[in-house]
Amino acid sequence: MFTIKKVEKPFVLSVIIMVIMAIGQSEAKEQIWEGPLYQSSGGEIELGYVIEPMGWEAGYRGSFLAEDLANRLKHFVIQKPVYLACEQEEWIGIEGKQVGTINIEEPKTPLVLVRLKGEVIMEGREYGYRSVMTEGNLLSVEFISEEWLRKDQELVKLGFHPWGGLTDEKIEQDKNKVQKLSKKALPILLEMKKYSNVTKALQEEVKKVEPRARAVKSFQAHTEGVVHRWLVTMNQKYGFNLKDIERLGNPPPTQREIQEWFISASTKKDFLDKVQSCWKGDLYELLVYGEEPIILGEAFNTWTEDDFKRHQTRAKESIKYFNF
Repeated sequence: MFTIKKVEKPFVLSVIIMVIMAIGQSEAKEQIWEGPLYQSSGGEIELGYVIEPMGWEAGYRGSFLAEDLANRLKHFVIQKPVYLACEQEEWIGIEGKQVGTINIEEPKTPLVLVRLKGEVIMEGREYGYRSVMTEGNLLSVEFISEEWLRKDQELVKLGFHPWGGLTDEKIEQDKNKVQKLSKKALPILLEMKKYSNVTKALQEEVKKVEPRARAVKSFQAHTEGVVHRWLVTMNQKYGFNLKDIERLGNPPPTQREIQEWFISASTKKDFLDKVQSCWKGDLYELLVYGEEPIILGEAFNTWTEDDFKRHQTRAKESIKYFNF
């Protein structure tokens, strides 16, 4: 059903991995969920998509929060589902607006993404099954502003996916086109980084709800990172010497690099040392895929050595199926 290509899409992969994990479940099982929370037409709190698949499953993820958990997290519930949508590899747009003619509706609602870990059960309904998180803990919250979303749309209009990479990689062979695109994309990216900054106020807002949780910028950092790497790579390839490119600093590692470091590491400390030797930024801006997608900073702070080995075993099994 899904095809994962060269373009890195962490939250698409999260959805796929969660679907694979959920098949055949009937008893309570611990899972990690991530996405925006909103009130469904039936009045319940539902987990939405970040990257919304179209077609037969469009608009319905079938993931709900039990009442007690929903009440605890009501502060982060948005008024209506605002998401980035895609049909296979094709960008659709904010709230399903087609991008064929770059007709994208301006976002009116900031996007709030939560990461939850808890017990999930499957409930039968007349129309089939749905999953319900009965008990859970808030791991992190990501606040995506209207300003950041608009800058992301500017990149889409230039020919980038909403999560980073180019929609037409053949452009990379045309030096003149690459130079024009780079000059337009660089100032947009620098602005995006201003809007994605995790402030002390945002950290405090999250900790009022769950003291052990924290505000992060994982989705935004991933999108920015893909564009960042592209700009640096093209600048080096063609020798553009773009003005202000040094303000970006070194790009973050690719998802493929992180997975390879993870798989080859002998211990959790070995993995951490390798990541920190190659990346001086915030570990909460990077993801690793084990039994589920997990933020690196979260993994290093919570995993035991047994957890590391268990997730590493799953990563070794799954890497052959996904082209990160």
